[in-house]
Amino acid sequence: MKILITGGGGFIGSFLAEQLSKNHNVVVLDHGKRYRILKKKIKKNIEFVIGDISDEKILDRIFKKNIEVVIHLAGSLGNNACMNNPVDAVLSHVHGTHLLIKKSRECQST
Repeated sequence: MKILITGGGGFIGSFLAEQLSKNHNVVVLDHGKRYRILKKKIKKNIEFVIGDISDEKILDRIFKKNIEVVIHLAGSLGNNACMNNPVDAVLSHVHGTHLLIKKSRECQST
């Protein structure tokens, strides 16, 4: 199975990516801050993509890889980040999630 994990560099996402990559092909989409550590830990069946879910071009490129399952964990980290930068929080949580759903549906219909 080909699985996309958004926010796959975070605590939950990275653990999930590690476990799922044992039996599935996993694409992780995240800002890449922890990728160096994760690349040492997870060596097979995984592709790391640096980017944001609000970037439509990146999502188009990812969904061309025949993604079958999407696990959406991306978002601004914590209440402080949302309160300090509400525009980024809305872009990530609302607009980014909307784009992810849109691209998932487009991929499903092809």
